[in-house]
Amino acid sequence: MYKMIFLVFTLSMLNSCSLFSKRSQERKLQTKILQELSAKSHTFAACVRKHQLFKHFNQKRLKISLYLTLTQEGKVESFNLDNKNYPQHFNECLFNIISLIEFPHFDYHQNIELEQPFIFSQK
Repeated sequence: MYKMIFLVFTLSMLNSCSLFSKRSQERKLQTKILQELSAKSHTFAACVRKHQLFKHFNQKRLKISLYLTLTQEGKVESFNLDNKNYPQHFNECLFNIISLIEFPHFDYHQNIELEQPFIFSQK
């Protein structure tokens, strides 16, 4: 009886360790993806200034939410912005930057969907 309890306990511990390992891998992947996007925030800000979004929206501070779907190969499958009326050239500017980012490859998901907000302030 004690052997059976010990066996069940041991198996559950081994299983929980693998869950922690998977969560750790997912967290590392998320961190890497967000680091890649954050590294380009100054370039995104250049697009905001170039296309005069502060004037376009008559605001000194803008929140822009970026929606991406990434494939296992780290390629951008879909790219969208929130539902504001952005100029087409601004969308293209952001897409051209994002399409050049080398996102990490992964093998334990089909695709990753993410939303990343960016806040820009006029100086």
